[in-house]
Amino acid sequence: MAKFAVLATIFAVLLLVGNTYAHRTITVEIDEEANRRTSRDSCQQQIQQRDLSQCERYITQSRGRDIEMVVRDGANPQQRSQSLQQCCSQMRQLDDECHCRALEQIVEEGQQQGQRQQGQQQRQMVDRAQTVVTYCRLPQRCDFQSAW
Repeated sequence: MAKFAVLATIFAVLLLVGNTYAHRTITVEIDEEANRRTSRDSCQQQIQQRDLSQCERYITQSRGRDIEMVVRDGANPQQRSQSLQQCCSQMRQLDDECHCRALEQIVEEGQQQGQRQQGQQQRQMVDRAQTVVTYCRLPQRCDFQSAW
């Protein structure tokens, strides 16, 4: 009988510890989701409040002039497009975690405005957004492929 009481006590302690651990895991997951939601909301607010017109202009322009300039002129930043340089300045006004979302939004809006655009022109907008990430040396890697 004494063995049974010891085993029952050990079992009860294990249940209590296991239940407490499971509760903490759920709480952490809920907190992480809340943090992601807050971060998304904060980014959306920043994007709406900042002037990103140069980025919009660079990404949604009808021809790939700036990309061709970057390729043709090499790494000399003085010969690169003024709108691209100004876009970099505008992107630096956002928090690091908001860069990709801002660029995605610009591409989405550009695609909605030019719904009659061919696939090649849509692809150029995605390429220009990726050029902004690379040229501006933004710290966050953006995966535009999965968005479109």
